[in-house]
Amino acid sequence: MIKFKIESIHSPRWSSKDGTSIDCIVKFSHLLEEHEFTASLYDIEEHGREIWEQCSNGMCGEILSYAPRDNTQTYQSVESPPLLKHLDEFFNEVNSENSKHSFRSVVIDWGSVIDETLHELLHKLSETNTIKNSSYNNLHTKSEAVLKLGFIDENDKTRCDCIRHIRNEAAHNWKLTLENEKMSLNLKQLYQLDHSDTFHYIEDLDFLLQNIYSGSAALLLINLQNQIQKIQKNQKT
Repeated sequence: MIKFKIESIHSPRWSSKDGTSIDCIVKFSHLLEEHEFTASLYDIEEHGREIWEQCSNGMCGEILSYAPRDNTQTYQSVESPPLLKHLDEFFNEVNSENSKHSFRSVVIDWGSVIDETLHELLHKLSETNTIKNSSYNNLHTKSEAVLKLGFIDENDKTRCDCIRHIRNEAAHNWKLTLENEKMSLNLKQLYQLDHSDTFHYIEDLDFLLQNIYSGSAALLLINLQNQIQKIQKNQKT
């Protein structure tokens, strides 16, 4: 796994009464712009602990005093949006695999939930008689069907295809590497489609699976869930 290079840290503020976490602005080498970051003394990631240590040692300027966050601030605990609330169990699972750096499992988990969501979408369409049945055999035939029906666009179809290829490589090859041409080409395609405005492209498989593959899969999942929600609303009216 690539070690994130920290280019700059500024504007630290204590974000906990016990002094174990600090909010600050950080520029990482893999990101195009600087971002807000909460560094923790007990962060599971090395770069989080390193940022906390630099801030607490006064290397990033004076640390502003702790101030309780009220509900009007943008700092809030991260929760699943209502659209995806029913998938909390899945997110807990994939977050657990992420924390263990088990990225093969992350790839397969995302591929599975996309496959299941396409099946759910097709089932909803069969209920409305838009299609005769929802018995499609695999992710490829399912994505082809919803594309032809106009429920996803070409970008979502590309995401489906790339996710399918990467998932298959993870499932059928004991050794994951960017030397695998299919793996490399599909990760680059997802990067160019969804992430070139945020990340630098880094030739590191773990980084690409954790950030590029997972990010595109999450975007596709939201788009598919939106379509399911629209169908359900139409069924009620």
